[in-house]
Amino acid sequence: MTQPTIAVFQHHPAEGVGRIALWAERHDITLECFYAPDELPASLIKYQGLIVLGEANECG
Repeated sequence: MTQPTIAVFQHHPAEGVGRIALWAERHDITLECFYAPDELPASLIKYQGLIVLGEANECG
């Protein structure tokens, strides 16, 4: 079985994956980070999950 990969969309430079990276490492999961909206992948088909990081004030 191949190692799962999760896409991570980061919206603010100060917000990284933090403790999520520790969790992913412990579960043998690869995180592939993108800076949204500039660097988003054309498709999510190759990913087994998606994590979206964002600022609290954007969640109106």
